[in-house]
Amino acid sequence: MIRITILAALLLAGCSTVPPEPPAAQVEPAALAVAPRQCPPLPELRAGASSLERRMHTQTIVRMYAACAGSLP
Repeated sequence: MIRITILAALLLAGCSTVPPEPPAAQVEPAALAVAPRQCPPLPELRAGASSLERRMHTQTIVRMYAACAGSLP
């Protein structure tokens, strides 16, 4: 009975430990070299916008995203 209690405590203690962080050598260097892009903030759509305003808003965001994605960081 004591063995089962000790075994259960060891199992619970082993499950609650945090795995070690991977060494820095395993992190991909390409992920570290990419700088975030400085894109302008997205415009906000006003409440109660018409379908034309929503369509224009969507097209504006698509154009802004394409311009930002095409620029170099």
